Amino acid sequence: MNCYKGNLWSVTAGIGAGGFNAYIGFASGNGMIAGLGYNFGGAGGFSTNMIGLGVNWSESGGASANMFGWQMSQSGMSFNPGVGAGITLKYGTEVVYSNLSNDVTSRKNSCFKSQQEVIDHLNEEGQGVGKNGVTSVDYENTVFPDKDNTRDADGIIRTKNGGIASAVTYLHYNGLSVTGSIFMSPHTSSSGFDVTFNHELIHLYHYNKYSGGKLVNNKLKSYSESVAHSYNQTYFQNEIAPEDYSGYGYSHTDIPNYLIPVTLPLIQQRSYWLK
Repeated sequence: MNCYKGNLWSVTAGIGAGGFNAYIGFASGNGMIAGLGYNFGGAGGFSTNMIGLGVNWSESGGASANMFGWQMSQSGMSFNPGVGAGITLKYGTEVVYSNLSNDVTSRKNSCFKSQQEVIDHLNEEGQGVGKNGVTSVDYENTVFPDKDNTRDADGIIRTKNGGIASAVTYLHYNGLSVTGSIFMSPHTSSSGFDVTFNHELIHLYHYNKYSGGKLVNNKLKSYSESVAHSYNQTYFQNEIAPEDYSGYGYSHTDIPNYLIPVTLPLIQQRSYWLK
């Protein structure tokens, strides 16, 4: 990192892991400089020196230390609290799979025979394109944004390893917001379809709520899948979350309040799609 202020300049190199950070460099006004610190973390994009501690050294000024906003050096002690905030802007597309065959069947045996029937059903339930972050819902198209997924002759989504996906959602990062294109496989019952669609809405909800915060990348994926699978278990008796989803302290109640209402009892079958 190079910094310039008036006629003063500095060159530093640093590393960080978890809450630890360290740097070394050269400053025109101080000579060689170095530092080591630890920050206990801030909420979202906020940071503050009031929850951290560290030591710094410069060739001209010697050693100094900071702890929870207090600064200690050769010139004495002072209290200099600082607060900062940052915003993470993210762009691009990410894929979220529902690698389950719950209630999936061929289109000829499905409760919905066409794209229009799906759109009409979602509209009746107050869902669909332009609502709750959904930019499109696809039930028939065989062309996917990537080459990893296809639809077979029965309209069922197949993943790159040949497995069945009850749905695939492409998450579109638009700076501060996340939208989603949802591709659905045919389902035997409208209730089963609604559970899967709600599963995808839960993902969209989480990726908007937590992107840029502490739950990022694999942590966010694990958390969201754990919550969504917990939701599915209400309706699919044999639902089992993948073993690699630790959940990161997930709460099964962390779901949006606009999901499609689904009537109990449990849907007993895990998979009964027919060719």
